[in-house]
Parts: sequence; structure tokens; C-alpha cells
Amino acid sequence: MEKLMTRARHTEKNQLVLWWLCQFGFSDRFTLSKALKVNHLGQGYYFSKLEKERIIEAIDQKILPRKLYRLGSNGAKLAEYLFPPTDTKRIYNVAYSTYLHESRVQGVAAAFDEPLQVKNAKKYLYGKNIKIPDLLVGKNAYEIEVTRKSSKWIFNAYLSHLQNIKKGHYQRVIYLFQHAVMRDTYEKLFLQARWPYYQSKGNNLVKTDATFEASAIHGRNFFQFGLIEDYL
Repeated sequence: MEKLMTRARHTEKNQLVLWWLCQFGFSDRFTLSKALKVNHLGQGYYFSKLEKERIIEAIDQKILPRKLYRLGSNGAKLAEYLFPPTDTKRIYNVAYSTYLHESRVQGVAAAFDEPLQVKNAKKYLYGKNIKIPDLLVGKNAYEIEVTRKSSKWIFNAYLSHLQNIKKGHYQRVIYLFQHAVMRDTYEKLFLQARWPYYQSKGNNLVKTDATFEASAIHGRNFFQFGLIEDYL
């Protein structure tokens, strides 16, 4: 019985690792261990075995502070079998800026009790001029803000999220921030009675004369604002 339970737990761990790398493309031992609800210090043998079996493989990125993994050749085949249809495209390079943002996103994702319920929104939402959040968890979308954006991009994101909510993609969006000052800045903009509309022009946004009556949705619980540290 004990061997069966150990084997079942091993299979469960493998499936979660495959699911995670399908969702995010890459991750590190610390984050994967957090998602698995185990101490990363005791997982060296486990991850080495996965590498040896080509379930996962290391990404050659020596400039990054942590060793990153992607799906290995055998891992990609298993993922296609376990989670059809799924994107098993393997990542070969990770920019430092991408790593900084994604490490926060995955850190939040790994904190949920059921990591298999966490989805990378980029894998599920498509469309021109659609604002894609970082995570989908049940009926909630999550935006992980590491650096502050200018007000025009913030207002434009709010309006796009409202369109996504109206279309039924999710019921609310939860913004999480590096620190309270950034959170307060975003929430202050959210509480303005009117939001300006912007028009996309190339890679820029141009303000129009139209405005949105934001006071009508302030009490609707469509938006929440918190801190990343509450999830880590």
C-alpha cells in the first residue's frame, strides 16, 4: 500500500511539473517545489531524475540567478498525451526582464492550493486589442504589476478588462503590486469618476474626447487591489 501511495504521489508530481511547464514555458526548482507544496531543498534528486529521463531539460541561461527548466523531449510527448490540446513549444531563451516579471507571476500562481487550476491567460485568451491578464484562476483574472505604467496605459487596461468581463472571460480582475505606493497609485486612478478613452496609434495611445462613467462600476467588485507579498 505504501509503495502504491508513493508511486501515485510521484505520478501526481510529474503531472503538475508537466502542466506547469506547458502553461508558463519555463520555471525553476524553487517555484516548482512551491507549486508541489514541498521544500525545494529536498528535491535535488527528483529534478535530476526528471532531467535524466528527459522529462525536463535545463535552459542555458547563465546570466540568470536561478537555473531554469523547460519541457524535455520526453516531457513534451507526455504533455501532449496528458493535456490535449496543449502548447508544448519549448523555450530556448529567456530575457532578464521576462524572467523578473514571470518569476513574480509564477510565485503568485504557485501559492494557490490547487496549482492545476491555475492557467496562463496568454494560452486561453486571443484577439486584437484585447488586454490579456497574467493568470486565470477560476472566475478571477490576475494582473501582476512589477513596474508602474503611465496613466494612459492603466486606464486603457481597466477599460479592456471591463470588456473582457462583459464578454464573460472572467468575473473580476485582481491587481497585485510590488509595494503599497504602486497599489495606491493604481487604485486612485481607478476611483476617478471618469476615465478617458484612448485610441491605439502604432505603439502609442492617443487620448480622445470621450470618457467612461467609471463611478457606475466602483462598487461592483469587478476590480481588487492587493500586494504580491500577500501571496508569496
